[in-house]
Amino acid sequence: MPLISDSAEPFGGRLLLWQLDDKETHPEAIRNAAAPLLTGIENPLRKTQRLATCALLSLLGPNTVASLWYDTNGKPWISDPEGHISISHCNSIVVLYYHPSKKAGADVEEPHLRIARVAPRFLHPEKENWASNDKHLLQIWSAKEAVFKAIGGGGIHFKEDLHVEHPDPEGFGVVHYQGHMGKRRFRAAYRDLEGAQLVYTIAEDQS
Repeated sequence: MPLISDSAEPFGGRLLLWQLDDKETHPEAIRNAAAPLLTGIENPLRKTQRLATCALLSLLGPNTVASLWYDTNGKPWISDPEGHISISHCNSIVVLYYHPSKKAGADVEEPHLRIARVAPRFLHPEKENWASNDKHLLQIWSAKEAVFKAIGGGGIHFKEDLHVEHPDPEGFGVVHYQGHMGKRRFRAAYRDLEGAQLVYTIAEDQS
């Protein structure tokens, strides 16, 4: 399947979504650009996800795929165009979130049975006591994953360092980080994607 969305979003970034299809094809230019990034990937789904990621990157600019690199923590970066990116995928969707100036993070998750089982590992019982169902738990998990990606560093404790405020009716909220890297506040947007939960974030006080 092709690109399903490429749009500006309220935080000043650009949000691109791709619907995965194991029978999809890509132009030769995309396949050639993606070839170095497919080395060592045997899983067919992973290959499809990586090709879709490169297709989305190519929409940012003709040299963006070639400018992609990952730091020692696995965080993706691009130099053409300059800015911040975050990449996420589940079985059906690939998400690319780009912001020209703010640290950005995105996470897309499909509902899964284990979310309630692992909640004690990431849910703060007092500061996130608004979580009353599996959807809330998935929102909190995805928001924390998105902020983790935006920060791009290790040593972050999801339960104690990250606190997610209840999103408002329009699907916007705030995530607070307080840990070994100090204090930071992140704006968060929540979107339902045909059953999958997408959360994307930007750091308010960091460029």
